[in-house]
Amino acid sequence: MPSSSSPDNDYHWMDKSSVRDGPSDDGGGGDDDDEGSRTRDLSEMLRESDYPKELRRRPGEGLPLTDSNARRLIKMRQEWERKLRRDHGPRVETERRWIKRTPEQMKVFLEDGRWQHRWKQRHNRHVAAAIALVRQMASEPVDLMNMRKAMVPFIGRLSFREMCTVLKELKDWKVARSFFEWMKLQMCYNPSVIPYTILFGIYTQAGKLDLAERAMLEMLQVGCEPDEVMFNTVIEAYAKLSMSDEMVEVYKAMRQRGLVPPTGTFARMISTLNLKGSLTDAVILWEHMLEAQVEPGPYCCSLMINVYRKLGKLKEVVNVFERSQKEAYVVDEISYNMAIDAMGKLGQYEAARSVFESLEEQGIVLNKYSYSTMMNVCCRAGDYHGAANIFAMMRQRGCPPDEVVYGTVLNAYGKVGLYDEAEAVYKEMQEVGLISDIKTYTTMANVLEKAGKHSRALEIFDEIRIQSLPMTRYAWNTYLHCCVKAQNLPKAIEVFHRMQEEGVADVVAYSNMFALYGNLHLVDKFERLVVQMHENEVKPDIECYGTLINIYCKLGRLDDAEAYLAKMLENGLSPNKHIETMLMQAYAKAGRVEDVERLYNGMEEADVYAASAMIEAYQITDKKVDAMVIAGRRLGPGGNDDRQMHDNLLLKFARSGKLKEAESLYTQMIGTDWIPSEEILVSMLALYGRNDKLETALDLFERNRADGVAPSNVLYNTVIDACIKCRRLDHASRLFEEMDNLGVGYDHVTYSSMIHAYTKEGKHPEAEAMVAKMLSGSLNLDIVAYNTIMKTFLESGNLKQAVAVFDKIREADIKPSIHTYSIAIRVFSEMGDLEKAAILFDELQASGIAVDEKAYSQMIHSYGKAGRFQQAAHLFKRLQVNGIRPHKVTWNTMLDAFARSGQFDEANMLFKEMSEQGLVRDEATYLSLLSAYGNSREMCKEAESVLNQMRNEGLCPNVRHYTAVIRSLGRASMVDDAARVYADMVNQYGIMPDPTCYRCIMKIYARYSRFKQGAALFDEIRTLGKADGSLYNIAVELYGKAQRTIEAKSLVKEMEKLGYTYDGKFSFERKKIPFPRIWRKADTIKERVSDSKKSAKRKYKAQVWRKGDPI
Repeated sequence: MPSSSSPDNDYHWMDKSSVRDGPSDDGGGGDDDDEGSRTRDLSEMLRESDYPKELRRRPGEGLPLTDSNARRLIKMRQEWERKLRRDHGPRVETERRWIKRTPEQMKVFLEDGRWQHRWKQRHNRHVAAAIALVRQMASEPVDLMNMRKAMVPFIGRLSFREMCTVLKELKDWKVARSFFEWMKLQMCYNPSVIPYTILFGIYTQAGKLDLAERAMLEMLQVGCEPDEVMFNTVIEAYAKLSMSDEMVEVYKAMRQRGLVPPTGTFARMISTLNLKGSLTDAVILWEHMLEAQVEPGPYCCSLMINVYRKLGKLKEVVNVFERSQKEAYVVDEISYNMAIDAMGKLGQYEAARSVFESLEEQGIVLNKYSYSTMMNVCCRAGDYHGAANIFAMMRQRGCPPDEVVYGTVLNAYGKVGLYDEAEAVYKEMQEVGLISDIKTYTTMANVLEKAGKHSRALEIFDEIRIQSLPMTRYAWNTYLHCCVKAQNLPKAIEVFHRMQEEGVADVVAYSNMFALYGNLHLVDKFERLVVQMHENEVKPDIECYGTLINIYCKLGRLDDAEAYLAKMLENGLSPNKHIETMLMQAYAKAGRVEDVERLYNGMEEADVYAASAMIEAYQITDKKVDAMVIAGRRLGPGGNDDRQMHDNLLLKFARSGKLKEAESLYTQMIGTDWIPSEEILVSMLALYGRNDKLETALDLFERNRADGVAPSNVLYNTVIDACIKCRRLDHASRLFEEMDNLGVGYDHVTYSSMIHAYTKEGKHPEAEAMVAKMLSGSLNLDIVAYNTIMKTFLESGNLKQAVAVFDKIREADIKPSIHTYSIAIRVFSEMGDLEKAAILFDELQASGIAVDEKAYSQMIHSYGKAGRFQQAAHLFKRLQVNGIRPHKVTWNTMLDAFARSGQFDEANMLFKEMSEQGLVRDEATYLSLLSAYGNSREMCKEAESVLNQMRNEGLCPNVRHYTAVIRSLGRASMVDDAARVYADMVNQYGIMPDPTCYRCIMKIYARYSRFKQGAALFDEIRTLGKADGSLYNIAVELYGKAQRTIEAKSLVKEMEKLGYTYDGKFSFERKKIPFPRIWRKADTIKERVSDSKKSAKRKYKAQVWRKGDPI
């Protein structure tokens, strides 16, 4: 800090010119043109006046005594009068005879002695008379006011101190000015700072700043040097009028004279500078205050916490707060919140939590801002569960949250993955009407996008459009990102064009569009957009470069990817690990092992994906690979994390389904002293189960058990699940019994897997026994476990068992949840007992549980499946009346209900109404429509046209849409058209069929005796390695009916080797064809004899008729 010896050079902010417009004088003040000059004269006189050095004081010294200790005496008098007014007010000292006191109260009253002072007067009689006389003159006009004439009786009777007392008691500035002029004419008047200070205060209270400055200028001209009280009064006046420049000039003059303001004056100056935005000057005043060793006090600490927060100096905020805590100051709650927020931003999470917990100990009532600040700190620390707990505490203590708090909770739930809870909070906000900020909508859209609910996220922006809220740049980018994730090309293009019109299309928007075009393989649009970005001079960032390089790598255009990598390096951006890994994977697919090795060796710290790319490159080039050497080549500082890297790499291979790589690495690691963890064993067992390698999985399980690894419940559950997936229920049952013998406890997962497997295989007695064992065991089943059992029975088609479980819930007196009612409604709907389902729905509404849209949608589906579209439509309207805005799934369900009932006109109207409501029709909507069209032969052609309509709207039909169309054409006996659609799907659009599509087309060939085509298709499927058990069964029938019996039998043997079960629908035994009836000669002879008899009879009748005729 600069020394106090050269104040003019130390404080740059004190050299500003004071230019202001003061109020005019109503009673004869000076001209307005002279105000600036008067202010400058006053500043110069304050700066240039020769103040005696002997009267200057240093910090810590007492006040300079001037005017024969007049100031000290007046202060003593003021203290005495203040105490007198406080202790002996008029209501206290006046004895009221009608006030009744008890003897005890009267004794205390007399002993107190305060009643004796009731005759003491505040001022002498002549002083009181003078005060009364002068005050009466305030009602007279200024022209008629004659102070000299009125004060004639008091000439020579009032001393200087008594005249100052009279002046102090005056309130009217005009009377005070006249009295001061009379006062200066008296013989006892001694020019002193005291009357000028009093007069300055009266002028400033009346708003006459020009008169106040004239009085101060006059004081300096007569040689009266201002003291500390005068400076404090002037500073308070300027601060009250927010005249910060003049206030600083006065403070500078005060500092030149070695005077130090008290704490209150410092606080007033800092507060004024804070309000004016002069935060740097406020910080300098704070430093002066600390240098002068003036005790700051709690108010100054609170001010400086706010000042430092505005300046962004978080460390200083914490320092000031810690100083206030050390001095035991009780700052306000806002300062506590600012300190907690600063600690959170500095990473001092534990200190912030400690301060938050100390608020209650100090008796400070927490409000919503305190809770919101602490929740933000928890979110910044990654403690999202802690933020949720604080929100629960807030609601428990009855503190109503506002929109900011709700937004913080939505963000916390989204980060921790509690998406259902986030939607519940958002729904609560809608019910109480707290959503008004665009940030809340954007936060909820981000949460839904992370949950994979892209369509619902887009509906959030429809709500924003309805509310007519202004969109920010971040909101636009979020909107576009949701469109990209939903792969809604028309909507994404529309949003991007809107962003360009609004001028908010930045590099983030271009990166999102690049990603969308790359995912949809729209290379032409992608390249045009790249050119457009360069024309608009949008500078790519590292994320944009990463997106461009990733797309070019996927397209196999490594030259373009390397070109953008070079541009990235020219712009001073270094590729991160993600970009380098993408290039390594592209080089590996291209067989450029040297480039892969170059990037891998250049990495400071390789990760799992880089090592995986290295291994893949070696495998593509048939180069012998040592996964352990590659994984341990450059892994962290000094290679200390090799073992952990091996584990991570093995887990990556296992979870991504790369069986060959996982087995190779596992075999290499087993040769060392490495012991696999339980997580690795579980991943490997699950991998073998998914690839139908049960024997290998069982061998791995037994080998680790032989090595002394005690199998846990998780390992047993994984092996049992592998057995079930490989259709080896006998092995699963054996392992289940083994768990019981070894004392390994069962859990809900074990029971659920076995129950589902038994039900799926049609072994209902075993499933019922398993359920009975589960219910009779020591497991305390909650409503979630019961729901799992019910859903398992429902999906397996064992509806009676599901009803039995539902009855068990009622018998156990467990309160059903909304999920329980939804499953039960679906169960009774599948059973055809729609009346029971309706009763359950009414029971749900009467139970007090908030009926969600899912329950409504399930009931609408039940009505639609039963063909009662009118009840479904009524329930759909009732849903909207109850304030629930139906989502796209509910619209699709209602659409399916109309289509099932043959109400295609209503279905088309509903289909168009979805667009009118602002709902974007997605693939699921079209799939519902196609599935409905598939139920009718008349609508099969329209089903095929729906595919063209989807392409016109920018949607890409997937294999499920084509399967629905193929199934529709097959039901209409249009086999050639079904084959044509299948061929277009594969050859023209490059969509690979899934097992469902294969089964559909092969069943059509089998149904309409196209055996050769079906057998040829299966040969293709088997070559691709995508044939499963059901396809093998259909193929056996096709080969057999195509007179390829030997091949059919070999397929059956092949199925046994692969572990598939042959259903035996086609019989290889030759059917006995009945031999045609041999012609017998007797049959023909009899016929001929009978014919001759009839002919003879006709001839005889003709002859008889002729005989009777007359000749």
